[in-house]
Amino acid sequence: MIRIFFIFILLLQSCNSTKPTVEEIHSCMKDWKFYELEKQQKVRVIFFRKYDLHYMTPFPNIIVGVNQNNDTIAAIDLSYTYPAKIKKGYYVTIKPHKWRNELKDGLILPGYIESKKILCAVKKVYYSKFDWDNISKR
Repeated sequence: MIRIFFIFILLLQSCNSTKPTVEEIHSCMKDWKFYELEKQQKVRVIFFRKYDLHYMTPFPNIIVGVNQNNDTIAAIDLSYTYPAKIKKGYYVTIKPHKWRNELKDGLILPGYIESKKILCAVKKVYYSKFDWDNISKR
């Protein structure tokens, strides 16, 4: 089984937000399943965090969004360039992309997700490639 480690740093966007506990984070994440994306999907963005490299460890781009089936999903992309600014409410096309197993092993996924509600809504995380040329406000 592929071991994936997560580092979650929670970003609070309002004074009324409460920081989820470590137990709440683990409770939400235990149901997450990772898949290779099989077909292209258009996703309405709820949350986006760009690629980062910290001490030679890559942190992939991550989108949490709602797909055409109204499922809340997360998609990750290892592209180190991000020519477009992605914001909440934008639509992004995610494409299938075969990730090598060594990239999946030991992957650190920064969560920076501002609420437990969003974190717990995710059940599927897709290895994918974002279509940086196909980003729209609607």
